[in-house]
Amino acid sequence: MGNSGRFGSKHLMQQFASRLRLTAIAVEEMNWHRRVGVSYRRADYVSPALRRVIDMLKSTARDIDKDLAETAR
Repeated sequence: MGNSGRFGSKHLMQQFASRLRLTAIAVEEMNWHRRVGVSYRRADYVSPALRRVIDMLKSTARDIDKDLAETAR
């Protein structure tokens, strides 16, 4: 690994921190955005739990769009 910086998930960090002598440094201004999506067929059964996840993702996406539009002004 050398002296170069690396980026990864918290899960990987926790898994390998002690073995690789890693330390997490929290930087509030640094955000890592990831795309998230759900694929399903409209004609197929969608469980109530999955429907709730889909609805939450859609609602969150709308909120993020509003926030980005307000920030751009």
